[in-house]
Amino acid sequence: MLTIIIVSINYSLGTTIPVFLGPGTWLQLLTIALVSALASRSDTARKLREELALLAYGGSSWQVWLRYFVRGLACALVASLPLLYSEYALTGFSIEPTAVSAFFVSSVGGFFYAAPSLARMRSKGFVENYKG
Repeated sequence: MLTIIIVSINYSLGTTIPVFLGPGTWLQLLTIALVSALASRSDTARKLREELALLAYGGSSWQVWLRYFVRGLACALVASLPLLYSEYALTGFSIEPTAVSAFFVSSVGGFFYAAPSLARMRSKGFVENYKG
């Protein structure tokens, strides 16, 4: 989250034009995608145990994916608040463009945070741990 916040603050302080789907938002989306995927890949041993426990107690793979999606969505939205606020202020306090940007930014964070969990659950090592 700190990396996304730093990029967001850095770009929002240097801009004087509305940033609705402008270069700042695209830079933010790229940063969020890469950082979210990296954050999801960290501490996989603990996450593997959590996923195994969720599946063992009757959860399904889509519920595990949804859990990670919501976590990534929340992290990306909170970390992007400086950029979203600057966009909100530069568009004359209009909520529509800011809401669209917030939707795109948070969705990208959610999808990229949840994607490694799907790869983990479909791997051969996960199936072997699940059986044993």
